[in-house]
Amino acid sequence: MRKLGTLARLALSDDEVERFGKQTGRIIGYFQSLKALDLSAVEPTAHVIDIECWRRPDEPGETLKCLPDLFPYLKYGYFQVPRVIDEAVDKHRRAPTESADE
Repeated sequence: MRKLGTLARLALSDDEVERFGKQTGRIIGYFQSLKALDLSAVEPTAHVIDIECWRRPDEPGETLKCLPDLFPYLKYGYFQVPRVIDEAVDKHRRAPTESADE
């Protein structure tokens, strides 16, 4: 359990090592019991219920037409918000990088 704690960058006390070790052992035991089941007749699925994934086109509708009245910062179909990133940080992120060859 200490190695797992180290890999997860957790400083575990002796009590936590003992408690989490027991809990982890129970979890692994549960998976071992599941591993013993014969699931050859069970179809793989991405969802537990039969669900149909549908998509709609991403087009402005009636809701977008009323937004300018509710939100004065709507410009060109987008919300204009105050700057939250410091300009110095933004410039640093956008600065061209020099290649190692130069």
